[in-house]
Amino acid sequence: MIINCKWIFDGNTLHKDKAIFIKNGEIASLHLLKKFYPEAHIVDRDGLCTPGFVNVHTHIELSHLKGKLPKGKGFFPWLKNIIALRKMPISNKRRLDEAKKAINTLKKSGVAYIGDVSNTLSCMKLIEENFKGGAVFLEIYGKKHIPHLEQKTHLPLCPSPHAIYSTSPEMLLKIFDIHQKMNTPLSIHVAESTEEYRFVKKEGKMYDFLKTIGFLKELPPAKTPVQYLERLNIIDKNTILVHCVHITDEDIDIIDRRNASIALCLRSNDFIGAGFPPMEKILKGSINISIGTDSLASVDDMDFLKEIQFVFKKFPFIDPRFILYWATYGGMKALKINPHFSYPNFIPVESNEPLEEMLTESTEVYPLSSTSPENHPQNPLP
Repeated sequence: MIINCKWIFDGNTLHKDKAIFIKNGEIASLHLLKKFYPEAHIVDRDGLCTPGFVNVHTHIELSHLKGKLPKGKGFFPWLKNIIALRKMPISNKRRLDEAKKAINTLKKSGVAYIGDVSNTLSCMKLIEENFKGGAVFLEIYGKKHIPHLEQKTHLPLCPSPHAIYSTSPEMLLKIFDIHQKMNTPLSIHVAESTEEYRFVKKEGKMYDFLKTIGFLKELPPAKTPVQYLERLNIIDKNTILVHCVHITDEDIDIIDRRNASIALCLRSNDFIGAGFPPMEKILKGSINISIGTDSLASVDDMDFLKEIQFVFKKFPFIDPRFILYWATYGGMKALKINPHFSYPNFIPVESNEPLEEMLTESTEVYPLSSTSPENHPQNPLP
């Protein structure tokens, strides 16, 4: 199939008034591609064509919590609220109905691949039926044991710790050992709030609260959440560190050195009032960056295009092509998906003003394999 489109983003370059031969990713004029592939079906589309989006961090099974948590009150009040809400009974029908709505929004906004975090696996079948690939992270917290995992044929099922404040050091080590043996991605919430930063120093409201409800054991000494994980040797190239709002220069060096990925969930951070990652510093290294929407407990909707636009607006100094890269090949690298253009995504540019600034003409023609995440430049700053 040949797609003829106003703009094509191949993961590295924006091409204007070109066409793409989907089978091997060749980009050239429509006339040239028709000459070489005369039997190919031709599809004409307006706007921008990109690889299918990759949402690396969702909590689909929490979709029924939409509108039930307060905005902008800070992380600790949000945490206490969600712990209480998750204890309330809910019918499986309602859970699945709300999950279907969230999934439909994701698909309409161009998401083809997903990294979903689950406690119950109640939405596993829905996720497998609706996305081309990705991973489901079975979240471990508290004193919960690690169940035997039956691998699915479509999406890998990966044990993952919730966070350092909700998972004991012993459990973190057990999960990481399984993760390395399985050679699958691992996702963990890290440095989402200042309270977590204080937690590792054994102080603050979160530390006192979790100690009271019996979550805590003895903690290894550390200055920051990232350094806590580093001390336990629980960061590798297949680790996805979600949020990374409150990280230091030393934390960034550790993430870079370990070749781990960061998952940005900026609208969730904004909803909670947790702050935003230090992008100017993060981008000076070569860290792989990806994008997630988080859950409807901390965002108003699951529209992935709105998530991308929020990154554009919040950090206008970043070359928008890099943000599109994070939404596609950055996410593929984080979830260990082979980079490709098999599931094209179309965006009507007229209705998405933040995208207009990025549309610059290019005449390069080459296969997409040359723009895989491993070879892509990571630093858009001067």
